[in-house]
Amino acid sequence: MNFRSNPTYVLGKASFIFLFAVSCSFLYLVTVLLPDRIVDGLRSMHAYLSYSLLSVMGKFPTLHGTYLILGGVSIEVTRECSLLYPSIPLLAFITAYPSRVKDKIKGIILGLGALVLINAVRIVSIVIAGTYSHELMEYIHTCMAESMMILAVLWLCLVWLARISPSTMAAYYLSFVTRTTLINLFITMTWPLAGKRYAWAVVSLTWYALSFAGFAIGRPAESSIGINSVSAVGPILFSALVLASLSLGKRVGILGVITGFVILFIIQLVQETMAALQFGLHVFDEPLAVPLTALFQQMIAPLVLWRVISGRIYPVHQGLKHMTA
Repeated sequence: MNFRSNPTYVLGKASFIFLFAVSCSFLYLVTVLLPDRIVDGLRSMHAYLSYSLLSVMGKFPTLHGTYLILGGVSIEVTRECSLLYPSIPLLAFITAYPSRVKDKIKGIILGLGALVLINAVRIVSIVIAGTYSHELMEYIHTCMAESMMILAVLWLCLVWLARISPSTMAAYYLSFVTRTTLINLFITMTWPLAGKRYAWAVVSLTWYALSFAGFAIGRPAESSIGINSVSAVGPILFSALVLASLSLGKRVGILGVITGFVILFIIQLVQETMAALQFGLHVFDEPLAVPLTALFQQMIAPLVLWRVISGRIYPVHQGLKHMTA
């Protein structure tokens, strides 16, 4: 195998990382500047696809614009549900990775098509869950569905990579993401056992920080804090990534999860504090601040922390030389 044609070598190059970061920034700027009529059109499309899927399943919902109504539960397909943000890393990855234009076009078309179908299943799952329990619906919406969408984007990127670069490392990456997805699903299903305590800790420390800074804010009652009060996507995704890394020893894996949890917890405190300052205390009004910190806490930070931990044990180029020997 040619060393320089190996995906691990390409993904570790500064030129790919730089181009990927620039592409993400550019695409994010484009989504922010999109006219409302285009965004509303995308929302209506996803609402109609979800409506059609529910109808095929025999649920027969009601569709009003971007609202889906089923069994007394009304769900709005918002801007965040229109795939504007999940499609950014997919498009940036395909754009940044060196390949033929034909392969890029095919990957973008098929990748976006797959994302649309996955998103429809996500919305349908949320709607159906809402007919059973509002708390279950919120949990699937804010935790389970978000983390699975992140992994779906990563999985689609690697499926495309495995098709254009049929190598051992590409197959390994695909296998790794599959393991991560299954472990992530298991952790998400068992998270309710400890999720309320985690949410209470985040909310309480946020209140202490704001009170110490001199802001007059009422302390929330413990009974009002539920599992959906804060998002646990970041810690769950990070734990799944570490546990799926077979190259990590048991001791290193456990220490890695604990260390990553502490760092992600601190990042989440910052995010929750910013949200309280903006929406609760109206100290500032910057619409992009909270979404950007949420994106960092839920996707970027878990991936970076996992890469730091796994890189210290099994450096990329060391593994690459072993496989090309």
